[in-house]
Amino acid sequence: MRRTEDDLVRRTRRVVLATVALLTIALLGTVVWWRVRLSHEVNGRLRALQRAGLPASGAELNQWYASVPDSENAALVLTQAFALVTNVAENSISEAKRRHFFISHMLIVSLSRITVREAEGLAEMRIARAALAVERFRLSNDRLPKGLQELVPRFLPAVPLDPFDGTSLRYKPLPKGYVIYSIGLDGRDDSGKEPPVRRRGSERVPEDITFAVER
Repeated sequence: MRRTEDDLVRRTRRVVLATVALLTIALLGTVVWWRVRLSHEVNGRLRALQRAGLPASGAELNQWYASVPDSENAALVLTQAFALVTNVAENSISEAKRRHFFISHMLIVSLSRITVREAEGLAEMRIARAALAVERFRLSNDRLPKGLQELVPRFLPAVPLDPFDGTSLRYKPLPKGYVIYSIGLDGRDDSGKEPPVRRRGSERVPEDITFAVER
């Protein structure tokens, strides 16, 4: 009786191990098949892009951006649109408040905040990208660039634009280091003035969206 039970346990164990092995092989086969299919599909789409004369690699994309007219450059058009929408929203808020259109004022304020948050996020992302390019330039040349234009085209395909006015981001050397900044919502160039650590209520002070490195 004891031997029969041991045989049953061994057979059950072998069946379980065989089932796990088969499932593992099936899973690996599925992954390999998916990777081959994905690679074939990606390569097919890249070939289609190349046949259409469009960029299919990072290097080709950088060259393509440099050759695209401003009117067809989506990044430039988007930045200019942000700047325009931000200005229109500010003007509309002021007009609605002056005429005592309280409901319109509340709606415009809510919508403009969404646009402003998007523009701020875009500015911060572009500033960070420019700062990384500056540090790569510093590592390669053992000095800081004189301006962001010096980073093009080796470290940046083009100088990033400020979404609040559609012009290039500002770069300002410091006694030790530098600051890259956007003029921010107020639309004024405050020479890279950083936001205060603490605010007093709804106090508004001159400030920019900054990324400063002091070393």
